[in-house]
Amino acid sequence: MELGDRKGVNKVLGGMAARGLGLTVPALIKGLQGTNTMFAGYCAEQLGKRNVDAELVVPELAKVLGSSDKALILRSSEALSLKGTHAKAAVPELMKLRTDPDPMVRGAAIEAVMKIAPEALRANADSSTL
Repeated sequence: MELGDRKGVNKVLGGMAARGLGLTVPALIKGLQGTNTMFAGYCAEQLGKRNVDAELVVPELAKVLGSSDKALILRSSEALSLKGTHAKAAVPELMKLRTDPDPMVRGAAIEAVMKIAPEALRANADSSTL
């Protein structure tokens, strides 16, 4: 079974879920750092949904924002937005993405900042009009 394709990842993860097995937070963080960007995206999504210490997961999710894989950036941005104000440490990285050439990346970054720290967007808008 290939973990490099969506079917393979879904089959493995679906089988784990059916048996009541889930990935632990350390395993999700390790998967987030791996080379399989599809699996890393799944890990980002799960880290965003879980009620875990933001100080543990936010820095790891913020690191992924520098990836060249757009889908992974989108999933990490969404995961950070789910952490709300607890993800303020990721705002500088998200703000950098506002100038990304991809409109979906820009939109995801702005949406995440709006959920995490909308004042950062207001402050930036005020400083750019000077």
